[in-house]
Amino acid sequence: MAANFRKIIYSGDINIEHGGMFYRLDTWGKDGYQDILRVVPASDAGCAENCFWIEHLVVNLKEGLEHRRALEASGLNESPDNPPEAEIEAYVGYGLYEQYTSSLFQFGFKQSEYGEPIKVAKSHILRGNTDLRRFALRKFREHC
Repeated sequence: MAANFRKIIYSGDINIEHGGMFYRLDTWGKDGYQDILRVVPASDAGCAENCFWIEHLVVNLKEGLEHRRALEASGLNESPDNPPEAEIEAYVGYGLYEQYTSSLFQFGFKQSEYGEPIKVAKSHILRGNTDLRRFALRKFREHC
């Protein structure tokens, strides 16, 4: 699912608590790279369900063998007609990115009783009613 929020594209599960990413198409390919903000639930790694990694990824858009392989693995070929959204999904899915930053955030004072406890910096513990989608969008606008 891809949704456009004023030139910012969200791609991922309809409920961001299950993971997703934000990127902008108006900057696609301009500088040879693409900034992406990805939300990954810590529960995917067996940790508390109210903790999430917010990652700033940078995809290098240089063409080469790895990029061809990523496109082929996603059922695409090298073509200027490929939708940028499909190429971004292919590159991130194939692992063709650099992880610029990764921060762990906890939503709510106590960690959920499900999953392993995880140490979170006090400055990264947010109110329990914080909207994850809005929080991630704010982080995207600040850093990407």
